[in-house]
Amino acid sequence: MTFQSITEHHRSILPTITGRLQEFRNVPESEWFYELCYCLLTPQSQAIHAQAVIEILKADNFLEAGFDPVGVLGNREHYIRFHNVKAQRLMTLRQSWGTVESVLLHSKHACGAEARTARNALVHLVDGYGYKEASHALRNIGWRELAILDRHILRFMYAVGCIESIPSTLSPRVYLDLEGRFIDLAHSLSIDPDELDLVFWSMATGYVLK
Repeated sequence: MTFQSITEHHRSILPTITGRLQEFRNVPESEWFYELCYCLLTPQSQAIHAQAVIEILKADNFLEAGFDPVGVLGNREHYIRFHNVKAQRLMTLRQSWGTVESVLLHSKHACGAEARTARNALVHLVDGYGYKEASHALRNIGWRELAILDRHILRFMYAVGCIESIPSTLSPRVYLDLEGRFIDLAHSLSIDPDELDLVFWSMATGYVLK
């Protein structure tokens, strides 16, 4: 893993990356609730399963109807780990959606410090969100300059010498420190931080996913 290999890969998939980031900005406000639900489901579960569950919840009008989704999450065809806990978190998010939505509308498509303020609010308002989940949710609906420090990103940061070791846990203090290093790495490569996140994901998985 070299800086040159990262920048070359970035150039090779740049149209795909810029298109995906524009897709995030174009997510309609009516879909924001389900994007936040998606980010409650993905930890320790397959993204394709989480997306399948979200499509079912949309079709069944979960936001309006307010049913217990535990059966959907527990279905073996698209199983979500810790489905009982996550189902409860989905219901809690639905109950507090008015407050959460107002935060999002107030800071729509924010960048930098304003985006981090919105993230702090989500961490406090959404049961099950840490900095990573809140960053993921906001990125998926158009906010910018927030690092999503999952295991793929941390491994690449370690591989290029940006961090000395991969932490076993991410406290808020550690997360913010590593986020700063990630952003500095992006700037040193002359790559937008949001683009670098997708570059690393593409290098790890072969896809530019959300």
